[in-house]
Amino acid sequence: MKLEKGTTISHYKILSEIGKGGMGEVYLATDTKLNRKVAIKFLSEKVSNDSTRLARFGQEAQTASALNHPNILTIFEIGLSDSLNFMVTEYIDGPTLREVIQTGNLPFEYILDIAIQIASALSAAHDAGIVHRDIKPENVIIRKDKLVKVLDFGIAKLEAVSLQVDPEGETRAQLNTEPGMIMGTVLYMSPEQTRGMQADSRSDIWGLGCVLYEMISGSPPFSGETTADIIAEVVKTNALPLIRRRPETPDYLNEIVLKALEKNPDERYQNVKDLGIDLRRVKKKLEMEEEIDRSHPPADLNDFAANEPASEQLTLTVGAETERHPVSNRQTLSGPQVLSSEMRRHKGWTAVIAIALLVMITGFGYGLYRLLAADPKTGDNHSWAIETKRLTGDGKTRSAEISPDGKFLAYSRLDGDKESLWIKQVETNSNIQVVEAGTFDRFTGVTFSRDGNFVYFDGRNTTNEAPAIYRVPTLGGTPEKFFENGQNLQFSPDGRRISFSRFGFLTTETMVMVANSDGSGERKIASLTGEQFFSTKAVWSPDGNELAVAKGDDSILPNPDESIVLVSVNDGKIRKLGDTKWGAVNDLEWHPSGDSLIIIASEYDRVPGQLWAISYPSASARRLTNNLNGHSGVSITSDGSSIVTMESYARSAIWVSPNLDPNAAKSVMPSTGDTWGFSWTPENRLVYVSDQSGATEVWIMDSDGSGAKQVTRDGVLKLVPVVSPDGRFIVYVSSEGGGQLIRIDIDGGNRVVLGKSIDPDNPDFSRDGKWIIYSAWMNGKQGVFRVLIDGTKVERLTNYVADEPRYSPDGTTFACFVLDEKGQKWNRIAIVPSAGGDPVKYLDVPVETSIRRGPIWTPDGKSITVIVSPGEEQHLYRLPLDGGTPKQLTNFGANGVARRDYSRDGKQIAIVRGEGISNALMIKGFR
Repeated sequence: MKLEKGTTISHYKILSEIGKGGMGEVYLATDTKLNRKVAIKFLSEKVSNDSTRLARFGQEAQTASALNHPNILTIFEIGLSDSLNFMVTEYIDGPTLREVIQTGNLPFEYILDIAIQIASALSAAHDAGIVHRDIKPENVIIRKDKLVKVLDFGIAKLEAVSLQVDPEGETRAQLNTEPGMIMGTVLYMSPEQTRGMQADSRSDIWGLGCVLYEMISGSPPFSGETTADIIAEVVKTNALPLIRRRPETPDYLNEIVLKALEKNPDERYQNVKDLGIDLRRVKKKLEMEEEIDRSHPPADLNDFAANEPASEQLTLTVGAETERHPVSNRQTLSGPQVLSSEMRRHKGWTAVIAIALLVMITGFGYGLYRLLAADPKTGDNHSWAIETKRLTGDGKTRSAEISPDGKFLAYSRLDGDKESLWIKQVETNSNIQVVEAGTFDRFTGVTFSRDGNFVYFDGRNTTNEAPAIYRVPTLGGTPEKFFENGQNLQFSPDGRRISFSRFGFLTTETMVMVANSDGSGERKIASLTGEQFFSTKAVWSPDGNELAVAKGDDSILPNPDESIVLVSVNDGKIRKLGDTKWGAVNDLEWHPSGDSLIIIASEYDRVPGQLWAISYPSASARRLTNNLNGHSGVSITSDGSSIVTMESYARSAIWVSPNLDPNAAKSVMPSTGDTWGFSWTPENRLVYVSDQSGATEVWIMDSDGSGAKQVTRDGVLKLVPVVSPDGRFIVYVSSEGGGQLIRIDIDGGNRVVLGKSIDPDNPDFSRDGKWIIYSAWMNGKQGVFRVLIDGTKVERLTNYVADEPRYSPDGTTFACFVLDEKGQKWNRIAIVPSAGGDPVKYLDVPVETSIRRGPIWTPDGKSITVIVSPGEEQHLYRLPLDGGTPKQLTNFGANGVARRDYSRDGKQIAIVRGEGISNALMIKGFR
C-alpha cells in the first residue's frame, strides 16, 4: 500500500510517509477537524488478514490509551476505512534514541535526563499494572524540546509469553552501530524473558538498564553473531563494567547500571521508582561536582585520586630494560596528543600549522575536564577558586589569543574550506570579522600588540613561498605584510622589541630571532640543527632579558626528550630551566609575575597535552588541568588572572563502498571515538585501531562491520596498522620508547619490536612480505626506511626529505611525499624505485595538504589518491601517473575523508570519515 500526498482517510489528510515496519506504514497527516499534525499507522493487508497481529494492533492502542503520562505516546483513535486498519497518535518531531546514541559520546547529564524520563513513563505503566516488555532505543523518541516519549506498547501484557528461538538462526545486522553488534528485541530482553519465564516489571528495569548502558558506552551490554549467542551472553555472562567501555563513567553510575542488569530479578531494582530516584540523585551529584570543579577543586590530589579508578601500569620496553609508569584508566586518547608527533616529524612552521588543523584529521572522543589543585610531582596542597568559561562554542575555532587587558579575544574560525579572523569582545559576546574568509588559507601564531591596537598573525596561502607575518587593526582593516619568512611573533614586555621563529626545511635549522618592534635590526640569537630543534615560539621573560622556548633532542631514546630552556637576549647563551624532560611541549607563556611559566606539555609523547605551571627559578612543575582531550595554545592576560587555551575533540568511523566509488560508502561502525588507521586482510576483512574500548587498540572485523574482535589489550597508543600479504602478521606504530614499529601475529600474539627509530609512521609491506617500508625522523632529517620482517636489518631509502611511503601494486616502486625545491611545501609526490634512490617521477598535488596519510595507489597502478585539506574540509583526489588532470573524487564537506585504502582484490574501497570540534576556553583562579 502506498498513499499519495493529499489522500484523505476519514478526516485525516496525508502529508508524507515517515516510516515503515513489519506491521505496515506510518504517515504524517493533518487532522482537518482539530488542525493539528498527527501520525497514522496503517496495517498492511497481510497483517490485517492475520487475526493474531490484528489483535496485537488493537492491544497496543488499548494499552497505551489507558496511560495518561507526558512521557508516553498519546493514542487519539483507531479506525477502519476502506478495509484499512489504522491508529492515530500524536506526531513526535524528533529522532529516535537509536539515532541519538549514534551521534556518540553523549554527556552524562543528557543521558540521565533521558533515563529519568523513561523511568517515569515506566513507573506510570507499572502503576497501571502494565509491563512494556520491549524497552529499546527504537521505542524511544526525543522531541526537539528534549521531552522523551516512550511508544510501542504492542507486546505489553500482564503475564509473560513464551519466546520461540531458533538456536541456529542469525539475527539481522544492526545498522550504523558498533561492529559485531546485532539488532533485535532479544538484545534488551531480560534473562527470565529469554528463558520463557514469567516477566514482570523488573524485566522493564533490565531493559532500561540495557538502554542506559548503551547510551553511556555506545554499544549494548551483550552481543553475539546469532540470537542463540546473545541469549547465552544474557543468561550467563556479566556485562563489562562501564568504566572499561567509557573510562570517565562515575563509579556510582556504573553501580546503578550493573544493579539494573543483575541476572537474578530478586537482586535487581525491585521497582522502577527506586531506579528513577537513584538516577535523579546521580544527576544532582554530577551537577554539584561540576559546580565544585568550577569553584573549589579538591584540596589534595589524593582526594581527587580517591574518586578515580585504580591505575594501570603502562609498560615501556627499551632494549633489555623495562620501566613502568602509572597511567589512569581515565586517560583516553584523542586529537591533540598526535600534535607532538607532528612537531617532531615536521619541524618548523608546518608543525604550527598542524596544531591548527589536527583536530580535523584525527582525534576523536570528548573527555572529562577537570582542574587539579595539588602538585602531582611534590604533593603540595593548594586551594584555588577555579573558574572555567567557554569563549567560543560552535566548534569551529582553530586558534585563539586573549588581549593583554582581557577585553578581546582574537580567534580564527573555519567554515567549509575557508578560514577567517575574528575579534570577540569577551564581556558583551559581540564578534566582528577583521580578516575575510579566503584572504589566507589559514591563520596561526595570532598575538596582540602590547597596546592592543593590532593583531599579528602568521598568514599562509598558496602564493607564499614561505610563511610571513601580517598585522591588522584590532577593529578591522586591510591586513599588511609585516615580516617575510618568519612566524610566531612575540612582543617584549615594553613593546619595543619582537622575537620570532625562522625555519629552514632543507637545512633543518630552527632559529630564534629578535628585532626592533618595527621589524628592523633583525638578528639571530640562537639556532639548532640536525637532531636538536626549537619546538615552540620564544616568549619574553618579564624583565626582557631572556626568552623561554622548548628545546627537543631526537638523539635521545626513549622519549621524553624535550625541555624548557632560557636563551639570553644579549649573547644567545642557552641554559636549562630544571631537569624535567617532556614528551612534547606544545606552547608556553611567562606568567606576568615572573615567578612561573605556563606551558602545555605531555609527560610522554603522543599523550594529551595539559596545562602546567613551572615555577621560576626552582622549576618545580604543577599540573593545572586533566582534560582527556588535551589542550593546544596558551595566552595570559597582563594581570596574570586569566589563561586562554584551546580544547578540541573529534570523531571518525570506517565506511565501506561495495565498489571503487568512495561516494557509495556506508558506515560500518559508529562514530563513538577515533579510528587511528586501518588495513585490509587478504580475506577482505578490516584490521583497524580504535579507541572505542577506552584505549587505542587493534581490532579486526568483517567489511560489513560484523564479527568485531579486539586483538590487543595493553593500553598503549597504537597507530596505522598494516597486514602482511599472507595475512599472518600485523605491523603497527606504538608510542612506546619514543615510537616503535611493532609486529604481532594476526591474533595478537608473538609481539616483536622492529628496529629503533623516532616517530615511525605509515608502515607498508613489500609485496613479497619480506620488508616493511615506513617513514621516520633520523639524523636530523625525515626520510623513508625499510626493515626486514624479523627486525634484523634497517635500511635508509632516501637521502632527501621524504614522508609517508606506499608501495605500488606491483611492488617495483613506492610513492612518498617530498618537499618542493625551496623546502617550504609538501605539495609533490615522488615515485621511487622499491630499493630506494632518486625519484623517477614527480606528481604535483593540486592543493597543498597538511594531511599526509600516505599516497595510496589505485588497484590498477595507474593513479595515486591523496587527501587534500582546504580549510576544515578533506577531499579525496586521484592523480594520474601519466600526467593527466587530477580529479576530485569526494566532496563530503566537514565530515571528510581522513584515511582510505582499497581491498586486496581491488573491488572495494574503505574510507575513514570524521570531523573535529574545537573551542576557546578561559581559566581563572588557577593561582
